[in-house]
Amino acid sequence: MTAVDYTDEIDLDELVGGVHSAFPLDALPPPEKRSELSTMIGDALHPETRFREHVRVTVLTGRIG
Repeated sequence: MTAVDYTDEIDLDELVGGVHSAFPLDALPPPEKRSELSTMIGDALHPETRFREHVRVTVLTGRIG
């Protein structure tokens, strides 16, 4: 197993996209209300617009045969 750790900077749109992708569709507001959710997230985090995200990528490899 190999792991790579790094820190990246993301913007508000990327953060909101991550929130949207983390929830099942039935837990998100309907499509016509999602921009409202994005605005609420932006307002809650104001004045920050850039965020640091720690990322760990783990690769498990094996050999067949």
